Amino acid sequence: MKPLLISWKRSFLIISANCNGENTWKPISFYLVNISLPWMVQSISVLKRYAALAVLSKLLRKEMFVTIIRFFKQPFIKELKNEKMSFILVAKPKDHKIMMEWVGEQKQMGEVSRLQYKDQKGRNHVYEWINAVPLNGNKHTYWVNYFEYQIIANGKTTYRNSWITDISIDRGNVKHLVRGGRSRWKIENETFNTLKNQGYHLEHNFGHGKKYLSMNFFLLNLLAFFMHQIFELTDLLYQKCRGKFSARIEYWNQLRCTFRILLFNSWETLLRFIIFPPLARAP
Repeated sequence: MKPLLISWKRSFLIISANCNGENTWKPISFYLVNISLPWMVQSISVLKRYAALAVLSKLLRKEMFVTIIRFFKQPFIKELKNEKMSFILVAKPKDHKIMMEWVGEQKQMGEVSRLQYKDQKGRNHVYEWINAVPLNGNKHTYWVNYFEYQIIANGKTTYRNSWITDISIDRGNVKHLVRGGRSRWKIENETFNTLKNQGYHLEHNFGHGKKYLSMNFFLLNLLAFFMHQIFELTDLLYQKCRGKFSARIEYWNQLRCTFRILLFNSWETLLRFIIFPPLARAP
């Protein structure tokens, strides 16, 4: 299955794909949310579900695997299953009280499977799961598989989260499923944080136009970022040049400084100059 990650940021959704199986996610598409909603829709979480369904109806292909932030209810899962997609969805206790009560009862009866190990730093990693859990109290509810994960350091829980999936859970795949569930943070760090703090200035409104010009500049910014992701995956010269700098913003600054004082016939010549700078002494 081809893994996908859908993440929400203000007025657009980002679709990311797992590129190398090593929990590295790259954005493959951006969707602006501009859909007509029923007048009774006042909740942001409901808005997110409407937007995600609108995107998926255009994007879906068979036998894909999708992990969503947390904006799901039974209709959303139904849509995924209709398209033969598997899923990992964040399960917040306050949003799924009946399901969590059912899980709690199973824990008291000792019906929950458990895996635990201690890492080199002395932290305990605890995995718990149970297959065939009712999503809600509806007589037509879906039965899903529940799993949770927590990190305990010095007697304190430093991380805890829970998810549901349609994939049968066992000792052989629970770690992999948790890694997939936690991947939402990868897109936060590798996409949104990069766009905001690594030289793209995504939150700058550009101060132009009365209707659509600012949005057009915003889209051009996303297009540039999208192309850079392609270069990072496919262009060896770009990869080698980018690898000389620890931070992306340092890389952009070096490019600016170089072509402000020197002329180059092509981008390839510019990148080679940065990779193999000529030996020269200051006058």
